[in-house]
Amino acid sequence: MGACGSKKVAVINPSEGNGQHNTANAAAKFGTLIVKCVKGVDIKTGQGMFGKADPYAKLKIGSQEHQTKHHVQGGKNPVWNQEFEFQISTEKELEINIMDKESVGSDKFMGRAKVGIMDWIAMGNFQGDIPIVDKAEKEVGKINVSVKFDRPGANAMDAAKGQMTAAAGGKAGDDATAMVPHAPKQVEPPRDPSGKFTDEITQQEV
Repeated sequence: MGACGSKKVAVINPSEGNGQHNTANAAAKFGTLIVKCVKGVDIKTGQGMFGKADPYAKLKIGSQEHQTKHHVQGGKNPVWNQEFEFQISTEKELEINIMDKESVGSDKFMGRAKVGIMDWIAMGNFQGDIPIVDKAEKEVGKINVSVKFDRPGANAMDAAKGQMTAAAGGKAGDDATAMVPHAPKQVEPPRDPSGKFTDEITQQEV
């Protein structure tokens, strides 16, 4: 095919960046959702569990996943107080799974929560309890979270607005005075006690 009929194709190098597949990187970043996993509230341990559970939480938005540390002997009311960041582009839902850490064998499922994040993004923040359900969709407790949404450039825009407001609040007269140079003052030659200019007296004496 001739040069006129050829098309240029952009090639993305998969080795660039961190090398991990992430749907948040496939679309333009809309903002950052910061989720603080505070604690579990009255989580039922379920059948087949003995003693106090060692719960931890797994958080997932799209392909992004984070996990808290397990609270040893945390039981029904584990405390985590851990914060995680999620890059948001088109994602709309947060999924949380509560698991019981086991020293032998697979960790045991305790409950899960699914919640839409669009209201949090619209409000900019959220703090409260989210219901946790078991596999039969029966509520088995709650998880307390604190959420904040950061939009790129929001702080820079606020700073720019503040500067514009401050500039608009100034007086035009003051600005004009500062910008226009003052005309030099004409200094009258000194006079002697009789009122004559001293340069005239000097000429007469000569």
